[in-house]
Amino acid sequence: MRWNIIVECVGEDGKQSTITLGTIERLAGSTTAENLGVNLQESKQIVNRLQDTVVEQQLQEHCEQRRNCITCGRMRPVKDYRRRRLDTVLGTVCLRVPRYRYCKCGCGTQVWNPISAVLSGRVT
Repeated sequence: MRWNIIVECVGEDGKQSTITLGTIERLAGSTTAENLGVNLQESKQIVNRLQDTVVEQQLQEHCEQRRNCITCGRMRPVKDYRRRRLDTVLGTVCLRVPRYRYCKCGCGTQVWNPISAVLSGRVT
């Protein structure tokens, strides 16, 4: 038997995405007390993948919502991407997050990292 663990995300805009978190396989006719159900290693892998997926998608949406200039509304260009680590109770999540350039309207905002307020201590 095989179980595919799939999570579906539906954004506020209605856009859907599905991600396979993992697969659990058991041979038919080989059921023992040791391989009955989900083992600890399998459950940790699935939960870690779920945490990675949820954090990545939440922060991606957070960044997209804050990309437009608050003064003129124009979309700011991406300056670069930085690597960040977030330590959670379920493990460390490695992220690639954007930094945005200043807007050409002259509002005074220089390079801006939209997740700096969210990940101030980078621990949850």
